[in-house]
Amino acid sequence: TGIEALTAELRVRYRLPANSGAAFQIRGWIVKRTKRLIQTEATLTSADGKVHARAWASFLCLANTGE
Repeated sequence: TGIEALTAELRVRYRLPANSGAAFQIRGWIVKRTKRLIQTEATLTSADGKVHARAWASFLCLANTGE
């Protein structure tokens, strides 16, 4: 989104091995956003639709975004 932020917390749950050279899709989204904190989630999915990893992160905005 073009917002400068620092990683406050990052958790990753690995569910399946991710082989080198395999094709994966990474999907990330914002779950909640306040003036200074952005909470996000993401998944790493293989071509056959299996989720290999899931992540949760919180970011602290460096500047006020005007919201």
